[in-house]
Order: sequence, then structure tokens, then C-alpha cells
Amino acid sequence: MGPSKEELANYFKHNRKYFDELAKNFKNSDPDYYNKYIAPFYHNQFIDPVNKKGAPRFVMVIAGASFALVMAVVTVVSVTQNARNKKTAEEIEKLGNRETENVIIDEKEIFNQTDLSKMMDTMEAAKDMANFNEGVFFYKIQDFENARKYLGEITEKCPKYPDAEKMLKEIKKGKNRKK
Repeated sequence: MGPSKEELANYFKHNRKYFDELAKNFKNSDPDYYNKYIAPFYHNQFIDPVNKKGAPRFVMVIAGASFALVMAVVTVVSVTQNARNKKTAEEIEKLGNRETENVIIDEKEIFNQTDLSKMMDTMEAAKDMANFNEGVFFYKIQDFENARKYLGEITEKCPKYPDAEKMLKEIKKGKNRKK
């Protein structure tokens, strides 16, 4: 007689080489013991040979059916979504074609001189604000050369022009004091 079921389970889990050697020896010397106690470890990984408990078949069937159902739902949803996207793309293309057929582009209307001047004023104001912010930054870290450079580029149209002039005057006063 060989090791008990609990010992075999322990060997199987923790010392597989020793378990395999035992199995080889018992397969040749005592085939009945091998078939009764050792073979179940090799033949069914779901059953614990010590307790003879395993995953019930209905659980496996339910898991398989659930997986198949989920895959079917995913497939149906993706096919439906693809069809819906294709239909929407076709509708957008039809609408786009209708719109471009009916629209006549007037270059004068697009590049109206007042719109262009407004756009230039906006760009100039943005540049002035960027220069003011840079100048203030350099002023605060006491890099007065760079501060003077940026604050001097601000135009009179900028709402921050008076503040910039004030800082430039302070920079000039500070320079005169050092001399």
C-alpha cells in the first residue's frame, strides 16, 4: 500500500517530480493502487481526487451558454451599429451634395474688406496682449532689457498701453538711478 490520498494530493501540488516518480513506480508494481489513487490526478484536472468534488456539469453548461449568448449579442449589436453608421454616412453625403449644388460662392462676400480689417485688428490686439504679458513677466523677474523690448512693441490701441508706458518709465528711472 502507498501514500494516502491526502499525501498524494500534497505531493501533486507541491512536489510534482516526486509525485511523477511515485506514479511511475506504482504503475508498474501495483496497477490497482495506481488506477484507484494516482490516475485521477492525471485524467481530470477539475476533480480533486481526495474529496471527489468537481465543478458540477450544469455550472459548466450555464457558463458556456452565457458566453455564447454574450457573443451573439455583441455580434448583433456591432452589425446593427455598422448598418446604422453606413446609412448615416450616406444621408450626410446626399445632403452635402445637395448643399454644394445650390451654393454659389461670392469671393467679395467671403473676403469683405471690413471683415479683413476686423480680423487684423483682432490679431494685432492678441499680439499686443502677448507682448504685454511677456513684458510683465520679464519685469517681475527683473530682466529689464527683455521687459523693455516686449513692452515697447505694444501699440496705442491696446487697453494695457498706459500700464506698459508706466513700466517703461519705471525701467528708465531705475536705469538712471544706477548710473
